[in-house]
Amino acid sequence: VAFLQERLAADERFRIDAATLAWQPDLAAVAGLDDVGGLYDPMQPATYAALRDAARADRSAPLYDLLNARYLITDATTDAPSGFREALRTTDGLVIWENDDAMPRVWLAYAADGVPADEALQRVRQPGFDPRRDLYISGSLPAAEPGGVGTARIAGYEPDVVRVAVETDRAAYLILADVDYPGWRATIDGEPAATATADGVFRAVRVPAGSHEVVWRFAPPLVRVGTALAAAGAVGILAVSVVGLRRRARASRRDS
Repeated sequence: VAFLQERLAADERFRIDAATLAWQPDLAAVAGLDDVGGLYDPMQPATYAALRDAARADRSAPLYDLLNARYLITDATTDAPSGFREALRTTDGLVIWENDDAMPRVWLAYAADGVPADEALQRVRQPGFDPRRDLYISGSLPAAEPGGVGTARIAGYEPDVVRVAVETDRAAYLILADVDYPGWRATIDGEPAATATADGVFRAVRVPAGSHEVVWRFAPPLVRVGTALAAAGAVGILAVSVVGLRRRARASRRDS
């Protein structure tokens, strides 16, 4: 755990993947790390679960790199997948393998195919898929400009707010490899921005040329509805209270 925490402090945000029962499912969350399985919960987004399971079936395939899983934890008796190298061997029988080919948590792309999300999930599971070359966008975003160059880095990461700093010489798609769950909204330099789904599961937004801050905030629809209902209820209670006070005041004056 200490090794992984040190790597997180020194590197870009990454996920880990555990292929051993010795690593408890929620240990990553307790230690401030990101696991490809998220919190252990039988209720999971079906699209991401399908993608994750397909990627885990062959950890040496390019699809697995899409998960941003830089470190794999196994028992000491387990061989590493092709392309992984040993990063740490513990005294209690665990090995941490590093995947240098893991995709970053955020990246820029300058071309994509527009397809429905279910078709995108099928395409990424095809043998020839390469996340460094292929991108499938589901949603209404203007086209990016091919041939661009740029950088994207996470400037702040909290459970319900993600900030990304972008530099690009032309319009680009910014991909955040987090689940595009309903309720996530994006802004670019403080202005609302249209979003889409990348590769069937992740979040995407189109960024114009230049330097920008992209912020994703989680504002689930049911919370907004609940807040509106609570506010309406508070107004109603206040109105009833005011009417009641006025009636008591009039009755008191009549008695006087």
